[in-house]
Amino acid sequence: MIKKAVLLSLSILAIVAIMLVVSAQIEPPKNDVTVDVIPDSRTGMPGDTLTYDVKLTNNGTVPDIIVVDSIAGIPAGWVVELKEGDNNTVALPYLTPLLQNHTSYNLSLDVHIPGDAASTTESMCMCIEIYSYADSTKRDNATFYCIVKSSFFDTGNGTYPSIMGTHRGTLRLDYNLTVHRMYT
Repeated sequence: MIKKAVLLSLSILAIVAIMLVVSAQIEPPKNDVTVDVIPDSRTGMPGDTLTYDVKLTNNGTVPDIIVVDSIAGIPAGWVVELKEGDNNTVALPYLTPLLQNHTSYNLSLDVHIPGDAASTTESMCMCIEIYSYADSTKRDNATFYCIVKSSFFDTGNGTYPSIMGTHRGTLRLDYNLTVHRMYT
């Protein structure tokens, strides 16, 4: 009887050991890449350059290179520059250095608003697209927005006593001013 119990115990231990070996198999390498644009929205005036930070991350389990494939939605006449390191402009497609798993690589993105760009209440929507060099089916994208304002403060033309134009600076009053009427 003891012999049967020992054999049964050994059989159970063997089955458990086989199950542990099967469940402890090494997972295959996994490629996973992401892109973030920070901030996701900026506002500027015609002639301004808006700068965004671009964070490329290898979230995979193995080292990988991230490919910046394209930037979609650039309006006609606008210029967008992808930059690395010491502000060096790079061409697309752009390949990062080999990134270890769970590490990031930072770039910047300059959006040059043309001087003749029309003011709009709508955002100009652009999208940066990336993929894994090791597995091009692993893709990601990030959308970012540009809002063009013709001016933040402009009195415009009028028949009232005023100074037309855009004020850039600080107003410092050195005496009290009494206002009887204000035209807006």
